[in-house]
Formats: sequence, C-alpha cells, structure tokens
Amino acid sequence: MPLAQSHWLRITIALLLAPATALLTNRPTNRPHPLRSATSDAIQNAFAEARDLAALRPTREALTRLTEQIVDAPSPLRRFRRYQLLAELLRDDPATYRDVAGWLHRALAVPRAEFPNLEGVAAAR
Repeated sequence: MPLAQSHWLRITIALLLAPATALLTNRPTNRPHPLRSATSDAIQNAFAEARDLAALRPTREALTRLTEQIVDAPSPLRRFRRYQLLAELLRDDPATYRDVAGWLHRALAVPRAEFPNLEGVAAAR
C-alpha cells in the first residue's frame, strides 16, 4: 500500500474510533463504564431468561404462564420455547396436546400458525 493511502487509512480509522475512545477514556477510573455495565446486565438477563425457559416442562400451567409472558412482552425466544414445548407435548401425549392447544387458541388467542403439527414433529418411539 502506498504511503499516502496508508496515511489516509490511519486517519480514517482514528476518526472513526475517536468517539468510541472518548467515551471510554473520559471517565473516572474507579467506576465501570455505563455502556459496559448496561451491556453486561443485558447479557446476564438474556442468559437468566434462557436458563428459566430451558427449565420449563410441557405442562398446561407452564404453557399458560409462558403465553401470558409473550402477550405482556413479546420475545422470539419465548415463542420458540413455547413451540418446542408444544411439539414435545404433541410427540409424547397427543390427547393432552389437543386439549392444551385448543385451550391456548380459544382462551389466549394464540394463532393457529404458532402451533406445531404432526408433519413437523417426529413421532415418539
């Protein structure tokens, strides 16, 4: 790379990084940076939610609570976990699945498109 190009490249990089480095350096060193702590809090919250969702079992009560959480604060992760739980219920106990899915559809207005069907779920062995 010619000298002039590398010089302009360094200047461009320095200008792009200047606002970020100013945010990181213009603070007292005894306090954590607010952006870093907000990011780490968000990551910790996401891991906590994922851990809580993973602990759910395919029961009517768990699916009802999860659906109410989705109504209050929509989340793709929650919707995906509800789909997984319903698929597990369909695979293991089709009669209970019909009862729970029908109730979720009627009482909580879950759209039919958000329910698994027999074609998308492998049969229990």
